[in-house]
Amino acid sequence: MHLSISTTKEALLSPLAFVSGAADQRATLPIFGTTLIKTVQGKLSLLCSDGAVLARSMAECKVEKEGEIAVDARRLGDLLRAMPEKQAISLSIDKEQLLVKAGRSRFKLPVHAANEYPTMAASNEGMVTIQIGSKRLGEMVDEVSHAMGVSDVRSYLNGTYLTLKDGALWAVATDGHRMAISREVISGSEKITANEVIIPRKSAQLARKLLATSNENVTLVFGNKEFRLQFKDGTVLLSKCLEGKFPDWQRVVPQSPNTSKVVTDKLRTALTMIRATIDNSGASKKNATRRACSFVFGKTGIAISHADVASSEVEADSDDASNERVSLNVDYIADAADAVSTGDAVRFGFEDGSKPVTVRPAEADYPLLVVMPMKD
Repeated sequence: MHLSISTTKEALLSPLAFVSGAADQRATLPIFGTTLIKTVQGKLSLLCSDGAVLARSMAECKVEKEGEIAVDARRLGDLLRAMPEKQAISLSIDKEQLLVKAGRSRFKLPVHAANEYPTMAASNEGMVTIQIGSKRLGEMVDEVSHAMGVSDVRSYLNGTYLTLKDGALWAVATDGHRMAISREVISGSEKITANEVIIPRKSAQLARKLLATSNENVTLVFGNKEFRLQFKDGTVLLSKCLEGKFPDWQRVVPQSPNTSKVVTDKLRTALTMIRATIDNSGASKKNATRRACSFVFGKTGIAISHADVASSEVEADSDDASNERVSLNVDYIADAADAVSTGDAVRFGFEDGSKPVTVRPAEADYPLLVVMPMKD
């Protein structure tokens, strides 16, 4: 085993923090909790994988001796975070351990041979490849991620659905009680054969983390039950995708003939005050009926109330004067308001108390949130 490089805390910490999200410290095989560090063309490649998702990032360094080794991701990360800022460090192999030097300090971490590290081969067959701004793709994931299922027995709900259809990239997530849809037109994609995947929750969260740090275009490759993000600097996120048939999401979207427009900040304030009066213990949050609020859509306002303990009215501009009442999960509406915060106003769409309610920006069709009504 050989390896010797010099670098800084700042150069290593950010790439390691990202790739560590793909590791699995609780796996039966300890190798899945390690980071494979390897010198590549004068830089240091850091890679983590749990066998289903792989993340790789590149760090600036001075290579003194080329090599590769696998080291515990958590221990290395904890050590780097504990070091002083702008600390110069060096990594090398010493008697089958990773020697980390920082000033007058010396640390040794246990290692695994690089050839023991699990591999994930990327596929190119049956895949769709497009270029999209990393910031916009990150926004799309943000706009729908709150609606993903959590440990649902229907495994295909525990992720984000991605498809290229009708000249646009669509991101959709649902937990069966609400649904979030985001859309971005992709120039020239009308000629591309439609493709679709369901990105697991863990991979979607890693994608959000990665995309938030970049302002350049990213290459998005997906299809054949695989999802991949590729950046010019060599950063890669590769993930296997979930099995199963995603719900017919377009059919679920209601017509919502009546609309009510409200200022976003005023809606948030009202929801925050209402939620402050509701029991926020773990048991309450798991019991959806305890999160139910009455939304009455009037001609000039939306009256929101929870049982007989909280009520607030928000000024609104509605095209319906029937004072239609719908019972909705207050947390779902709050999440929806945050997701469509691209504008100053939010537009509700509704029909009657038994039909889903839609939430979208006042001046745009997407992102679109659909919230199912609750029984009183």
